[in-house]
Amino acid sequence: MTVGEFLESHVWVPILAACGLGVIIVLLVWCICWRRHRRRTVYVPLAGSVSEKFDGDFSESLELSNHSIEYKHQESAMLRCQYYLRTTQLYHVISQHEQMGSRTNKNWFLVNEPNSQEDLLLCMLPNSTSFILPFTKQTAKTLKDVFGSLKHPYVQPIRGVDFDSEQCYTVLVQPFSSRGSLRDLVHGVSPLERSSKKYSKRGKPLSSAVVASYGRQVLEALNFLKSKGFPPCTNLHTGNVIVYNRVCRLSGHELSLLGHIPKMKKAINKKDKDVWEPMLFGHMVYEMASGLALPDHACSMHEKDYRHCESSPDVTQVLRFIFDNESGQFPSIDQICSHPFFANVVLKELRSYNPSTFTISSSGKSLLKAVRKGRAPSSRKSKSLHRVDDTASEASSRTSSRGPSRASSRRPSSGHSTTTFYSTLPARPPAPIVAKHRPASNPLPSGAGRGALLSQIRVGKRLKKTESNDRSAARI
Repeated sequence: MTVGEFLESHVWVPILAACGLGVIIVLLVWCICWRRHRRRTVYVPLAGSVSEKFDGDFSESLELSNHSIEYKHQESAMLRCQYYLRTTQLYHVISQHEQMGSRTNKNWFLVNEPNSQEDLLLCMLPNSTSFILPFTKQTAKTLKDVFGSLKHPYVQPIRGVDFDSEQCYTVLVQPFSSRGSLRDLVHGVSPLERSSKKYSKRGKPLSSAVVASYGRQVLEALNFLKSKGFPPCTNLHTGNVIVYNRVCRLSGHELSLLGHIPKMKKAINKKDKDVWEPMLFGHMVYEMASGLALPDHACSMHEKDYRHCESSPDVTQVLRFIFDNESGQFPSIDQICSHPFFANVVLKELRSYNPSTFTISSSGKSLLKAVRKGRAPSSRKSKSLHRVDDTASEASSRTSSRGPSRASSRRPSSGHSTTTFYSTLPARPPAPIVAKHRPASNPLPSGAGRGALLSQIRVGKRLKKTESNDRSAARI
């Protein structure tokens, strides 16, 4: 029997063979797809020392990398501070603090003077590009005179101001308070702890009497700075209010003067400068009464925010007066100060204070005026003030000798005018002397013209050709 005859008599055999082959192909396709899907979903541990050390715990490895980066940052900041103190020899380093505030590029050090045991807080932060004046020794001297004249019981004194021209850093020195800031008081923490940890939970609200007393002291400090010609304090918050035995001292005004951008710059336009202080003061009152901080971009309060201050109805009334009054605008600092909640506070520190004995020099007034206007004064005004000293001229000569790269790195890169505040540039060189009458050289003969020029050329052509006797060849 042949194959054809067998298939004709057994038709079901090829049908079963085809069905079996189809089933095999389907199984192969399913196995391939299953393997590919399994490869996608199977967890593959991270290779390297991180997975071996932490058993694949990514959070711990990330925390370790953050600590290592912060440690390197702290170490470089310590070297920078030691280099500055070694060159100036004004203070001695006691210890270095961790990140106490919200500015990540700001470093704190506990120092003291050689002949004093008073603890001082030295902070270093990069030069601001928004500062319209040059970072010179004379500018630092003028700023120090301005801060030295701010003697008020509710204003934090600034002991020293300097610019590190080699590293492009600003150095500020102020007294150290073991109580810390007003935010530390609300949260009940030490000022030396890390800000990311000590402010992670809700603080303890202060009583209405304490809120009224501290708020009135801050209002008096703001009015005092305004009377001295200072720009609006754009860095006003509880972290910049230092506490000394139930007395508050306002700080952060030096940052506004040095051009450092506040947190809430995006929330308010530059034209609304009068709105800064009342709105930020409302943020500060809310944080003292509720233990919570409003968002940095918040320009108003909601009903859920007022519920956190239900235990203090007087504070709630003040907050509504600031954020939700009938006029729809923020009240001024004087209007807030005249509110009954703050007007009835008795300030014992102002009884023996005489503000008329403290004045600002003419150079300091011109500096404040330049900062308020947002542009440096003209060269004529700076020359008329006669503030050029030897240190400024030496600094300018050093920068000019080092080349344009060093000088350009110290100039502000903002859109403001870069006219220098002090005339430290060298005098302009005299203009070159130009002769009135150019001396004649080989004048053409009388009646000269094109024909005379051609006649001289023809004379040159009639000259005999000369032959040179070359004797440079060697003789044997």
